[in-house]
Amino acid sequence: HNSRIRNIGLGFIKENWICDFISIYPTSFSKQSNNLKQSSWKDQKIIHIGGWYRYPQSFVLRWLQIIYCHLAFIWFILFKTRKYDVLYFYTPQLVSTLPGLLLSKFIGKKIIVDYTDLHSVNKNSKWHKFEEKLIMEYADCLLVISNFLFSHFKSYQKNSFITPMMINFSEFNQSIKPIPFSIGYIGSFGEKDGIPDILDAFSIALKKEPRLTLTMIGRDPLISKTKQKIKSLGLEDYVYLVGGVNHSEIPIYLKKCDTF
Repeated sequence: HNSRIRNIGLGFIKENWICDFISIYPTSFSKQSNNLKQSSWKDQKIIHIGGWYRYPQSFVLRWLQIIYCHLAFIWFILFKTRKYDVLYFYTPQLVSTLPGLLLSKFIGKKIIVDYTDLHSVNKNSKWHKFEEKLIMEYADCLLVISNFLFSHFKSYQKNSFITPMMINFSEFNQSIKPIPFSIGYIGSFGEKDGIPDILDAFSIALKKEPRLTLTMIGRDPLISKTKQKIKSLGLEDYVYLVGGVNHSEIPIYLKKCDTF
């Protein structure tokens, strides 16, 4: 479901690498998803550790899922990674793939880490700084998404490279006429995206140009809070919440927007 992983993987595939995509367990972004289990993409395997690909509704089941999948991932690293020349870890954390990364290093694997968020500036900063220290020490190569992250990590990890936001422009070849005065947002609806600020700014812009509309694309984990904000600003007739969409639908929705 991650466009960055898809596009990096596509780059490897074009260079005739064989890529297996491995998911340790579903994240909260797939909590409301009813998608079928996907076992391949571009003729490459998709492996769901422990075969568990749905986000459980029960809190207890979720913790059982995390514990089970961590144990299954350790088993996978020990017995199923001999065929891989390189292991690529996307933003590893102790609650996700970082234990597997440490084990991989112990058994002598080459490791690439792709780090797209600086978690240590948020809450639990000491915990996340400890994670970052481990990553800097044990990754053979670090990829980051921005100049800011590159400057932050360069003194700790000399083998660092900027791999900026990646877009497969061939997916945007549909002939779609944009709707005038329509603004589009697509994202995780996470705290860092500043959804309340976007809505406040749109409300101000609407007073200057009443023909504006805002289309918000993505699965919102706090949908009731977003709807409450929209209602408080009186934007019900101007903001369209699309919800989660398939990867292939994203270019269609974006090309319908006048402004992104």
